[in-house]
Amino acid sequence: QQLENGELDFAVAAVGAQVPAAFNCTVLGTQDSYVVVRKSHPLLRNSFSVDDMAAQRWVLPPSNIALRSWVETMFREHGIEPPVAFLQSDASPAVFAPLVRASNLLTVMTADSLAGSQGTGLVALPPPARVWTLQLGLFWRRNAYFSSLMKQFREQVVQVFASRPVNRAAR
Repeated sequence: QQLENGELDFAVAAVGAQVPAAFNCTVLGTQDSYVVVRKSHPLLRNSFSVDDMAAQRWVLPPSNIALRSWVETMFREHGIEPPVAFLQSDASPAVFAPLVRASNLLTVMTADSLAGSQGTGLVALPPPARVWTLQLGLFWRRNAYFSSLMKQFREQVVQVFASRPVNRAAR
């Protein structure tokens, strides 16, 4: 909405099946997201099931966020009612890394967050936990004036994203 209204010049967002006609998009690549726990979480001691994950307390975004939908779908596909969020927030899950690190809570984090300083002491759960892959793009308005500085910025974003290591989450 902010990009469309001209409040933003660029936005990094998920690339859908169809890019809206009002925008140009450069595909940046993919971003993996993982179910994350502290390294000494009880689920890591033995094999576990999706039922076991449902019995845990979760930090989740609101239900209108794709990440929350992915988690709920994971449970529903196994015939399990999704867990009620112990803590719900529209802030980045990386913000709650200290809380997850100090408790038995589960959350979902991107590979970049998990590989960064926020991911210290955290680990992605192995299967049956899911890995979700999202294609990301850099969007801008088709009818916007594009200065040389904006072009340089766009090129830098593309280069930085391309230089990211792939599959960075420790398992």
